[in-house]
Amino acid sequence: VRDEGPGIPESLLPHVFDRYVKDKDSGGTSGLGLAIVKTLVILHGGTVRVDNINPGAKFKIQLPIAL
Repeated sequence: VRDEGPGIPESLLPHVFDRYVKDKDSGGTSGLGLAIVKTLVILHGGTVRVDNINPGAKFKIQLPIAL
């Protein structure tokens, strides 16, 4: 998933999947959504990552193929 917004501040990028971490300018969010995503993906044997692109951010989720 990618967007064309301002991206994620570099100082926040390593912590974006931690609980209650949010940008001070994000407005009233709880900072739980990406932590929940990471937990669910890991529980299913997958990986999740985020990178800044120009412009915006890109989230990549990889899940194993179930046979």
